[in-house]
Formats: sequence, C-alpha cells, structure tokens
Amino acid sequence: MTEHEKTQKHAPKVFVSYAHENPDHKNWVKSLATGLRAGGIDALLDEWKVAPGEDFTLFMDEIRTCD
Repeated sequence: MTEHEKTQKHAPKVFVSYAHENPDHKNWVKSLATGLRAGGIDALLDEWKVAPGEDFTLFMDEIRTCD
C-alpha cells in the first residue's frame, strides 16, 4: 500500500456531483476537487474514475461509501 493510499484510507471522502453544462464549469469543478484532495479530503470525481464507455452507474454507487 502506498503512502497516498494510507492517507486516503483515513481521509474524509466526498462525492462531487455537478452538471456538465459547459467546459468552464467542468474545469471549475475539477479545480475544486483537486483543492479538496490537496487539503486531505478524498474527493471522488467522475472524470478521474470513469473511462469512456465504462458503466457510470457503478461509479455513482460509490456515493454510499462517502462521509
């Protein structure tokens, strides 16, 4: 287990949900999630977890594991 994984195991976990309304908004949300991670919060963002063609509903089920 890496140091990052050890830290993330004990970090608060949040699911970032947002409207994909335009590129500026998506960039703002990505910046927010990046800032949360930099602050020690395990932010889940679809762009980081779901590859094109993958089942998005499996990612959405991760909300149950969040604080």
